[in-house]
Amino acid sequence: MRKNIIAFFIMLVVFLQFIGLPLKAIYEEDKDAEIKLINNETELDAALDAFIEERKSGTAGISFAVFNDNELIIRKDYGYTDVANGILVDEESVFEWGSVTKLLVWVSAIQLYESDKLDLNEDIEKYLPKDFLSNKKYEKKITFLDLMNHQAGFQETIYPVETTDSKVLKNSSLEKALISSMPPQIYEPGTVTAYSNWGAALGAYVIENITGINFVEYVHINIFEKLGMKHTALAPDWSDNQWVKDKRAEMNSYSYFDTEKEDFGTNISNILLYPAGAAAGTASDFYLFTKALIPGSNSGLFEDSATLDKLYEPTLYYSKANIVRNSHGLWTLEYNNTVYGHAGNTVGFTSSLWIDIEKRTAVAVMSNEQGEIAYNYGLHPLIFGNPSLTPGGDAHDISGIYFPKRTLEKGFGRIYKYISAIMPVSKTDNSRIFNIPGGMEIIQTDDVTYMQDSKNGMTFPIRLASDNILESFTGDYEKFSLAEILFAWFLIIGVLICFITFLIRSVYLTIKIIRKKSSDSKILILSVGIALFSLSLPVLWFNAGIERIPAMINSIVIVILGITPVLNMIYLFKSELKKAKSHWFLAGLSLIPLIAMIFMQSYKV
Repeated sequence: MRKNIIAFFIMLVVFLQFIGLPLKAIYEEDKDAEIKLINNETELDAALDAFIEERKSGTAGISFAVFNDNELIIRKDYGYTDVANGILVDEESVFEWGSVTKLLVWVSAIQLYESDKLDLNEDIEKYLPKDFLSNKKYEKKITFLDLMNHQAGFQETIYPVETTDSKVLKNSSLEKALISSMPPQIYEPGTVTAYSNWGAALGAYVIENITGINFVEYVHINIFEKLGMKHTALAPDWSDNQWVKDKRAEMNSYSYFDTEKEDFGTNISNILLYPAGAAAGTASDFYLFTKALIPGSNSGLFEDSATLDKLYEPTLYYSKANIVRNSHGLWTLEYNNTVYGHAGNTVGFTSSLWIDIEKRTAVAVMSNEQGEIAYNYGLHPLIFGNPSLTPGGDAHDISGIYFPKRTLEKGFGRIYKYISAIMPVSKTDNSRIFNIPGGMEIIQTDDVTYMQDSKNGMTFPIRLASDNILESFTGDYEKFSLAEILFAWFLIIGVLICFITFLIRSVYLTIKIIRKKSSDSKILILSVGIALFSLSLPVLWFNAGIERIPAMINSIVIVILGITPVLNMIYLFKSELKKAKSHWFLAGLSLIPLIAMIFMQSYKV
């Protein structure tokens, strides 16, 4: 709750800064220090050592590897699994995969496609229990390709997908986790790209229904065993590999920067929707998996080695452009060539693997740092070269405030649409270059194509699909109308003001009644009710999805507390108070939480 409130005020500051003050980049790019692609292995090895040396004060633990022509040519292990006790990262250190785990789902799907057990263009309901998808809004079928492209139309799930409760783990299954966290469908399939953990987990459940075995068991038989990955676990509690579970308990995770360092301890959290991000294991196993994905590999993942090429066939392009965005679940980044892969984050780990399929070159990274970017993206220009970031095309003003389509449109969690992950895009002196928070830039390269330069080695296209829609990496962004965002913030701030006002008024009236200077207890009861109603909304908003109980509380709030502003208005009409302008002001103020409740759709669960 405390963290959510802090986040709320941070976003408020960002918003006010955007509409009133120019954003100032916190990163100054050195144009004369452009990194050149290094082809010589000896030079690359030296460059990687220098890269580590420059960043060692901000590195907890890291392992990364570079591949060329299906062979591991360089591996570096650096730092600590436990900084305080000086325990070094080694070949037995266990890292978490995060969302790279999704590649196990997509590879499994291609295996079933190869054996004619899965039609990627078929309605997935063919492979699911009858009426399982109770969240569907549109008649249009959802295909497995829609799941791979993150275009099945599901809103972000707000119900718990992680737990530290062993009883919950014991009584859970993938099916139960999907049902308990099932989000509504808010977009027509195939129309909007919105990254979905729930959709990826649903894909694994489809595989379970086709094969008749648990997804964990399927992956062990058809991926881990085939690749010799003896030190990787997939189950939510890693119980499918006791060695991994024990070693993971020895691994600390960190937030680690030059000037600020935080040790999270072992920081173990179990993911109920485990196919979306629960895999954990050694870097050596992670590199075996990476190598098996490089074209030309004879890894044994597929019966026919040519099937691997199917994985890299584009399934999603940026609008009106021959730029690949997704290939059967593999995202793309732009360097000298397009690279394919996936990144992943958990509460204390960051991992990624990226492959240049033309040059059959790859880099894979594992770190015990939360949101690590220096290695997971900073290495890429050394391996893949720099993309072209030359401004060009007819200048088009894309400045404004955008929200990700991976959002909440239904339910009492909708407030997060207005306070979380919003992306202010501001103008610069150059009409083809725009700033976004964090010192990052969006550079227009032709009439409708832009490149986001994240200043950390990560670059990807942004396509102007329409005046209000930007297609960006793993999801689409839509520009807020100024009226909507101002109205939303008016309501959010209004609810807080209403709570404070009626709390003070309730205390004031209570004191008056105690001192027998007033006998109007009805107005006190109504004031207390309005204060509680105003308080209940942010409590429900900021705790949306912690458990199902808040949904029940929400209904009670609507029935009981939600009528207090209306009763207050009725009482005002019938009393002598209607002559006082101050009471009309308070009556109007009391209606703001009611309007906010309707606008934020708090009545929907």
